[in-house]
Amino acid sequence: MKPNYFELSFLILSSIVYVLLEFIRIIPDIKIVSISIIIAWVGYVVWKAVKNKGILTYWGFRGDNFLPSIRSCLYFTIPAIALLVGYGILTGHYLLPQTFWMICLLYPIWGIIQQFALQVLVHRNLQELIKPVFYRCLLLGLLFCSAHIYDLRLVLLAFPIGFAFSWIYSRYPNLWALGVCHGILGAIVYYFVLGLDPGKEIIGFILQFR
Repeated sequence: MKPNYFELSFLILSSIVYVLLEFIRIIPDIKIVSISIIIAWVGYVVWKAVKNKGILTYWGFRGDNFLPSIRSCLYFTIPAIALLVGYGILTGHYLLPQTFWMICLLYPIWGIIQQFALQVLVHRNLQELIKPVFYRCLLLGLLFCSAHIYDLRLVLLAFPIGFAFSWIYSRYPNLWALGVCHGILGAIVYYFVLGLDPGKEIIGFILQFR
């Protein structure tokens, strides 16, 4: 497919806005901005899926190549989990609340969304512009870590994830496998590396409406 410059431009603009707001904190609750950006993209994706039959399979929402994709993902994910957990133990972030398991179940949804943005909206649009897979994945890794520039630890972790998962996607385009592994890694990073409890924040947000 020819590059879709609208998708590339809109995604880059969304990322820049999000990163800037993380830095300057003009809006007290950046979740509002995140949700607004997600709603805009969901609307666009639904419109495109309705307009183009079979495009969901083309994008990677499929099951026929799930096993080779998840197998490749696990070759990267399992050693990464071991390293992240080891880091958490060394830094004292290893006493996990029950909310950790809730985030392990929920975060893959966000992982699928992030992988869709990286692989479909960027990776596929770069295939004609950057033919060699290695250089394309290298750029994708850099783009992915630049979206986490507000925290150096995330920058260092995001690059290998962006590079490895882009390489896997180039061979086995399956967003389910990438999203699940991304989500598990994301949950572990929150608790073992950043020492944060997003599950507690989610529960607190829900309880506001009681």
